[in-house]
Amino acid sequence: MKINEVIKRTCMSRRTVYYYIEEQFITPEINPDNGYYIFTEKEILILHIVQKLRKADFSIKDIHNILNHPASIHVCIFKHLEDLERKKAVLNEQIQSLSAFEKTLPMVVTSDSLLPLLADAKLKNDLPSSDFSVSESNVKLVSLFLWGPFIQGIEMTEYRQYLWKKLLDETATSMDSSLTLIRQYLYALPAEQIDNELAKRNLHIQEIINLTDKTIGAFVENLQKNMKIFIQDEEYIHYWKSQYQKQICPQSCLFDSELNTLVRELSPRFSAYYKNIHICCNQLYKWLTSEEDGVYVKELLLTSLNGYIDIEANHHAELAFFVNLPIHF
Repeated sequence: MKINEVIKRTCMSRRTVYYYIEEQFITPEINPDNGYYIFTEKEILILHIVQKLRKADFSIKDIHNILNHPASIHVCIFKHLEDLERKKAVLNEQIQSLSAFEKTLPMVVTSDSLLPLLADAKLKNDLPSSDFSVSESNVKLVSLFLWGPFIQGIEMTEYRQYLWKKLLDETATSMDSSLTLIRQYLYALPAEQIDNELAKRNLHIQEIINLTDKTIGAFVENLQKNMKIFIQDEEYIHYWKSQYQKQICPQSCLFDSELNTLVRELSPRFSAYYKNIHICCNQLYKWLTSEEDGVYVKELLLTSLNGYIDIEANHHAELAFFVNLPIHF
């Protein structure tokens, strides 16, 4: 279809349509005979979506992230909600302070009295701190990141929906600092990296789920070889230390918390993953503490990471990050 039809159906100006073409939201074909754009139904749909997101005050960059990296949509929305909440808080304070100031004004304001009155006015214009406490959005975002991959493809029956709500409620009353740290970690990731991270996590989860009694031994042996290599890699050591407080420690705490009882009941996939990952971590721990080459690796591990690992805590849960080492590094 031609641009006049697009303008009619989207209620956009010609200039706006051209702008979104420049921004590469759509790439309509060009008629070789006359040089005019030829638009498809899909491109009309994309224009409608861009229009909706712009009206919701999403930036052009955020809209690109949402359309090009769908897995990042929850992070994009929650970040945007926080930004709107901050703006709302500023507006509320400005309304209150202006209202209070107006009530102090005399009936008649002269040019002589105006400047002193404005100079003494207590008007709010500072942005509130972005360091929010646990909120519903924090809880849902972190829960989707940690446990979302385990509920993909399962039917959310009424009982499972009840369990999911209960999981969100109990997460909200659990470790405040862990939720905040994981949220900050996710907010710092570019949209493309969130997409890649979640895709690789899904592959890792499926690999662990597929382990059997016959294959798990060879899998752990391969992990031992990888650990020997990575623990002597300065770049990896730096990476681990930089991520330890941001995501490794808080994720380990949440994964080994009482919340797991609910997740295991909610998702058969998580039950299978939880069982196999614990076997892997326990076998790695046994190797690190009882076999000669393992004890050597453990000493090297503790020395190199220098306080940035605790293999005893949370049922050796931090060792799980070595299990999915190729994903995180």
